[in-house]
Amino acid sequence: MPGWHLNTSCTIIALSIILALAALWGRQASGQKLQLWAVPTLSPMSVATPPQPPDFRPAPGGRARRQPLPRAALQHAKPRHHTQLPLREQVVGRIWQAPGSPRWGPVAGGILVGATALGVLWRCFVAAPVAALAATSGRKEQRLPAERLDTQMDRPLSPLIDIGVNLTDGQYQGNYRGKQCHEPDLEEVLRRAALAGVDRLLITGGTLEESRQALALAHSSSSLYSTVGVHPTRSNEFERGTTPERHIQDLLDVIRAGEGKVVAVGECGLDYDRLQFCDRDTQLRYFELQFQLAEASGLPMFLHNRNTGGDFARVMSQNRHRFRGGVAHSFTGDADELQQLLDLGLYIGINGCSLKTEENLRVMAQIPVDRLLLETDGPWCDIRPSHASHKYLVTKVESRKKEKFEMGLQVKSRNEPCNLHQVLEVVANYRSDVDSTAELSEIVYRNTRALFWDTPGR
Repeated sequence: MPGWHLNTSCTIIALSIILALAALWGRQASGQKLQLWAVPTLSPMSVATPPQPPDFRPAPGGRARRQPLPRAALQHAKPRHHTQLPLREQVVGRIWQAPGSPRWGPVAGGILVGATALGVLWRCFVAAPVAALAATSGRKEQRLPAERLDTQMDRPLSPLIDIGVNLTDGQYQGNYRGKQCHEPDLEEVLRRAALAGVDRLLITGGTLEESRQALALAHSSSSLYSTVGVHPTRSNEFERGTTPERHIQDLLDVIRAGEGKVVAVGECGLDYDRLQFCDRDTQLRYFELQFQLAEASGLPMFLHNRNTGGDFARVMSQNRHRFRGGVAHSFTGDADELQQLLDLGLYIGINGCSLKTEENLRVMAQIPVDRLLLETDGPWCDIRPSHASHKYLVTKVESRKKEKFEMGLQVKSRNEPCNLHQVLEVVANYRSDVDSTAELSEIVYRNTRALFWDTPGR
């Protein structure tokens, strides 16, 4: 509360200074005291000989009164629609003042007084109560520059692993929907991830070409790994300039070339929310075909499931003997769908899109903690102020819009691996079966290693 009194006092002092300066400016410009009075609009008949204004005079007490015009002036009067008024008078509603006084002094003074008054009301009745509530809530928000993440974030005891991030996406090269908005900053993205305690990242492959690019990027750093597969909305590529058998062989060649770096088959599955990109039958046909990759390589599966009714669970159940394990990433389903996936022995991947609504949060809390994995799915699926999960955040990171890009800072609304810490905070703060982010990070780290790395024969 002392801080609130200090801020209010500073605002009142600033208001006084602004009013004093406005008054001095008005007197200096006109040589008379600044006067604010109500002025009627111009009469239908205005004097046509510029620059003389209509003959108004401020009466004592500040009220304006129209004086009769001389007969000679009336002879030269023209209708209003022939009168060419100065632009300034048109813009401000044809405000007129007595000759010799500044035209804009009263207007500027009124604007300054109104704006400052609104600022005082906002600070006193909105900002101060909110700040006081935040101070007593036990979850005071922090907004930290990226350079301080390593020392001032509530860092978990165990490192984090982002199981799904699309680092081959053009946004990390500054390209948004075909438009170059800023210089590439992928190296900065990886640096921020390391500072935030993200130990490993799985780069998602969604096509044959993306899988090749992901593997090439994974070879550039010991912390990077990749997946190989075809996203359901891109399944048409199995029939584009090749045969399905040849395409599967090409994908398998990428897996073998990336031994030790390729850790999963995918992203594959079904997506009935976006049938405009690929029809249902094509998705089903080539989802099932990709079980060959898991069977031949022994790798777990990185799976995609959106609004598929019972089709996804049916295909998975029919082919369960062909893969050793997997994760349903970016889970957004209901409790019944969750139980179907758990019955298949799958892990569940959670990101910002998994935490948008109160219902999402309640379902997330039902995931057994030993089946839980975390991801960002960057550059998408960030946690936003409109999401139900936002109130469970503790840490915020400074960002800029892409049009005002600043190297070293995040791009607003572009998700990236360092924000995995936010997903961890939301999940830990909402669930009642973990005591801290540190405890949850240890559990999730063990889960992730168990699926992708700690496997006999690997």
